Amino acid sequence: MTTLVKENQMVKVTTTYNKEYKGITLDVFGKGSIILLTDKFETIKIVASEIENVAFTRFQKELSSMLREVYANYKESQKLEKEIKKQQEMVDNMRGDLYDVKSRLKDKMNSFQEKRLDLFGTIEDVANKLTHTLGKAKVNYLSDSSRGKAVSINKVYAKSNKVHLSLCFTNEFNGMENKLLDWNEYERNFSCWDSAAFLKKYCPNVLQDVKQAFYYGTVKEEQRTWGEIDDRGKVEVETNIAVSLNIDRDNFESVLKQIVQSIRSFKTSYVLKNNSSYHSSYRDNSVF
Repeated sequence: MTTLVKENQMVKVTTTYNKEYKGITLDVFGKGSIILLTDKFETIKIVASEIENVAFTRFQKELSSMLREVYANYKESQKLEKEIKKQQEMVDNMRGDLYDVKSRLKDKMNSFQEKRLDLFGTIEDVANKLTHTLGKAKVNYLSDSSRGKAVSINKVYAKSNKVHLSLCFTNEFNGMENKLLDWNEYERNFSCWDSAAFLKKYCPNVLQDVKQAFYYGTVKEEQRTWGEIDDRGKVEVETNIAVSLNIDRDNFESVLKQIVQSIRSFKTSYVLKNNSSYHSSYRDNSVF
């Protein structure tokens, strides 16, 4: 490169690959790389290593005026982009501050909801504190992706002077690979979506497991459904079970400990348990 190039200069650029460009320099960056608006009003980027030679040049007055007008608009757009970036950084910082404030607000509300239990001790206060405490104990969702099974707490609520847990047991499996399921029989007899018949014959019922884990409460199956997830034989069974508990301000800590232990027990009794292990008992456990 024989000429030191700056912005807003009319130049002729010869490249190392024997290409020649004429135009106005919109930007200069790095160690001699340029962005050039050509006299054909095309924008090209030429890195320093590709520049063989740069020389000043002139254009017809009208063409020169048009090139400089584009240059002025280009600089204006750059200025606005910088301002937008600056404003965006401010917005990002404010968004972070907002997240922190909302997080503190949520924590504060949860804390005050729990303190209501000490002040008033209503059944709703018990349910609220139990919701937060089970979240802190990290038992709201237990899963194992390799087995396609999960246990989750849908909600905790107060009703009829008792606290209720709504639990959801999910089981996904490939029907063609499931040892308990004769896939040909399944396709022949259950393609009509006879849910009750399908669940009774092939899907282990977890009701007895839940009754055993929550021996100190009242357990009731709310709903059990199944369906094909895709056309390759993948089946999902979902069981919703309600557990009613006698828990109040006085026995909260002791019953809470039992609840956490009961839910964690599903990690081995359900989530990590092979479907084949139900082979001898799943028919006996069926409620259909």
